[in-house]
Amino acid sequence: MSKHKTAVVVPTINPDMFSEWFKAWEEQLVKHDVDLVKIQGNVEYQGSDQYVTVSHHEEGLWIKSWDGKLFTPKEIMGTDADLLPHKSSARKNFGLAFVCQKLPSAEYIVVLDDDTRPYQDTIGDHLKALNQRVPISWFANANPYMRGFPYEIRDEAPVMFSHGIWYGVPDLDAPAQLILGPSPEVDFYCGPLPKGVYSALCGMNIAFKRELLPFVYFAPGEDCHGCGRFDDIWMGVHLVDICAERNWGIVTGHAAVKHERQSNAINNLGDEWLGIRENERYWAVKDQPNYAEMFPFAKEYRDKRLRWKEWVNEQQ
Repeated sequence: MSKHKTAVVVPTINPDMFSEWFKAWEEQLVKHDVDLVKIQGNVEYQGSDQYVTVSHHEEGLWIKSWDGKLFTPKEIMGTDADLLPHKSSARKNFGLAFVCQKLPSAEYIVVLDDDTRPYQDTIGDHLKALNQRVPISWFANANPYMRGFPYEIRDEAPVMFSHGIWYGVPDLDAPAQLILGPSPEVDFYCGPLPKGVYSALCGMNIAFKRELLPFVYFAPGEDCHGCGRFDDIWMGVHLVDICAERNWGIVTGHAAVKHERQSNAINNLGDEWLGIRENERYWAVKDQPNYAEMFPFAKEYRDKRLRWKEWVNEQQ
């Protein structure tokens, strides 16, 4: 049984892409003594060819070759395996389920896409961010704090979730890609999110503490055509609610990656059209009973989130 405190989860459908990812990240994986959880899936998934495997240090040496042990969704979640999407980027749920069940010592979970590359010490920067306390009742508009910022709330909340940023190819929706082009300049905010304030939390570069596992569940939108690229955004909406309820902190901008792959704007438009429309109101009306009647996927996601929370709590 692994005793490492950090797990890194990376989904991939392309062996060559993952090989390049591993070469780029190996130094950091070794430096921070992580368990690496690889989710291998196929976009044309028809059977059991989605699996997860783990690699780790042994006696101080990095094991570059996989140990050959593969885990399928049913082996991890049994009759609840339907909570693990196969075709969308929400397949990250599979890696989180594996960490929950098989890596009980992992206190920190880092999730990275396979087209990201390190920017400075990405993993270390996430770990530093997760070991801070930050203000969430007041917005800090300067560093250091300016005159009038209350002293008593400067370290009021433990950071539970670190949202990383990215340089290179920005994470735009399809209309913005078509209008702004492939590489517009982006300015990023670095600091805590005020309590209860929503933010677009992209899932390509994130880290969080284990206590959040019951609440980090990417929306399985593969069966709801038009919502496929809102799995992380809507996960983040509910995460903000949970953190506000429990006085937990969320920070953004402390850890960065280089993002290399430009997605296809036309294909994205097909995946996003319904999500773009619903996202204008989802955050505000998601808890209203009649919303599920207008948008059935809201009920499906709610029901699966509850089942996910129950399953994770049973494993802990």
